Amino acid sequence: MVEFVLVFFLLMIIMFTIIDFGIMLNRRLIVASAAREGSRIAAVEGGAKEAVFNRIEEQLVAGGIESRLIDINIHPQKAAYSDPIKVEISYNHEFITPLVRRFAGSHILIQVGFVTRSENVK
Repeated sequence: MVEFVLVFFLLMIIMFTIIDFGIMLNRRLIVASAAREGSRIAAVEGGAKEAVFNRIEEQLVAGGIESRLIDINIHPQKAAYSDPIKVEISYNHEFITPLVRRFAGSHILIQVGFVTRSENVK
């Protein structure tokens, strides 16, 4: 019985660590998807328009990420036809498990960027 308690405790630590890192990877995929969507809208609109920010926030909220935890940068603000447009999103992911917080830090910065060419002819 004592062996079971020791092994069970170790297995719970491993399981919750795997869950915590799984959540982090899921959040990274959500941020990457939002950056890709924003990059596509920015290419069509020709830069940093309100529609770009709205689409990025829609994607993040649908994925369960609060908009206050993100930072969105779009360069350049206005682009001519075939100019590269870069959409970068930074997100501070906070770990849930206290053990992971102790060894990996309380949060980790997730940064994703996508570059597309402007398709706006105007």
